[in-house]
Amino acid sequence: MDETDWLLYDSDGELVNSVPGSHRWVHATVERRDAQWIVTDLVLEEQATC
Repeated sequence: MDETDWLLYDSDGELVNSVPGSHRWVHATVERRDAQWIVTDLVLEEQATC
């Protein structure tokens, strides 16, 4: 996943820091349900793993 233009915010919407993200490896499981693809499981690896 390319998150180089993303910034990190806390649950209150406050900016944590202004350091942009990087690339990370993502594992996703998707299933076809009623003519739509649904993500049923998502694992985000550490930053800079890809």
